[in-house]
Amino acid sequence: MAKESLRYPRILVYLSSSPLLREHAADRPWTLYAATAIRLAAGGRQRKQSSSLPVRLDTGAFVSALPEEWLRFLHSFLLLDFDPVSFGTAAARGSGRLARGVRTVFPEDPDKAYAFDWLVTPGLNGRGYGLLAMRDILTYFTIRTVGALQRSPAGIPSTLPVLELIPNRE
Repeated sequence: MAKESLRYPRILVYLSSSPLLREHAADRPWTLYAATAIRLAAGGRQRKQSSSLPVRLDTGAFVSALPEEWLRFLHSFLLLDFDPVSFGTAAARGSGRLARGVRTVFPEDPDKAYAFDWLVTPGLNGRGYGLLAMRDILTYFTIRTVGALQRSPAGIPSTLPVLELIPNRE
């Protein structure tokens, strides 16, 4: 892999055992999820950044989202719309407030910020992570898979790919 690619943002793929799938004798009793960390950046000269925030890629989310409980330490990075936004997903209904054009930074390239819209919602409280919408990723990046899923003789994934985010030319 070229040295320059180490500065591309990355989303790691993780394996999680699924008791429900195991209980029903599924051939693949595991799930995969993709996660990374981001920071929010304040505007201006100081380049102040939030602490590292865990997020998971959500291909069905209409907008990236953060738990409302994180507001206590993120309030200086988010200017929330006054009016709440109601939404429905395959799993539930909810509401939140939108923060538009928030400077979002990936750890692999801390000098580059991307303007993401973030929905702050109590529906994510207690999960320990936010959701990164495919809408935001594909606005700024092309996804390249590095490596491939490989399985052990027992059929369990032993090697997982990495999703590398190649910035689109502006």
